[in-house]
Amino acid sequence: MLASGPRLPWWSRLDGKSRTALLLAEVAALLGLWEIAVGVFELIPPLFFPPPSAIATGFGEILASGDLARHLATSIPAWLMGYGLAIVVGVVGGIALGVSLPFHRLAGPVIWSLYATPWLAWRPLSVAWFGFGVAPIVFLVVIAATFPVMLNTAAGVSAVDPALLSAGRIFGASRASIYRKIVLPSALPFVFAGMRQSMVMATIALLVGELTGAAYGVGALIANKTALYQTDEAFAAILLAVGWTLSLTALLDLIQRRVTPWQTDVTAR
Repeated sequence: MLASGPRLPWWSRLDGKSRTALLLAEVAALLGLWEIAVGVFELIPPLFFPPPSAIATGFGEILASGDLARHLATSIPAWLMGYGLAIVVGVVGGIALGVSLPFHRLAGPVIWSLYATPWLAWRPLSVAWFGFGVAPIVFLVVIAATFPVMLNTAAGVSAVDPALLSAGRIFGASRASIYRKIVLPSALPFVFAGMRQSMVMATIALLVGELTGAAYGVGALIANKTALYQTDEAFAAILLAVGWTLSLTALLDLIQRRVTPWQTDVTAR
């Protein structure tokens, strides 16, 4: 009798709708326990850790007052600009690191040194270089988000199967065709992995940059509301930032499934 392979966990055999329903049930259970523990029994003072019902009320207040729209008008363009620049610089630099050994030897130590530098240390210098306003926040987002994309892209380019490259050369493909049709498609999963990591880093850098001296932005909103002990509104702004990142990550996963359908097919088997 043939030995059967290891049985997969039951949750890995669920379809997409069942997984979504399970996730929603888990979130609802967590919120219910949170509401009961803090809102009903006050095991933690609600002033310091408000229950979901108070956070929902706080979200309505910052929405109705116009505070949310005013601060988002600063945060969203800064995030999009910084993240977009990080993707461009990261992908181009990662390809150069992966395909050019001289460039890797020359620029690699510098890139790793910059990556090892805590990006928060650039915050005071960013103000000195770019002044106050949006520019230093964009710079901080770029610094935090570039290197995950760059290093993942370089790893993807370097990990291309040599047999595929040899096959392309045997069939007479030009160097440009090999990069366009073999190297880049093979590296795309690594690029998307770096983009997901950078998306989180970009949001963290945005909030930290705005928390430390910015007049406007979601981070500034959190700092202002916390200073006034309006923690329900501060938590609402924090959860909004979390929801922003999770939503964009889900969108990026959808784009990846469309762009790299072969990877989806292999993973589903």
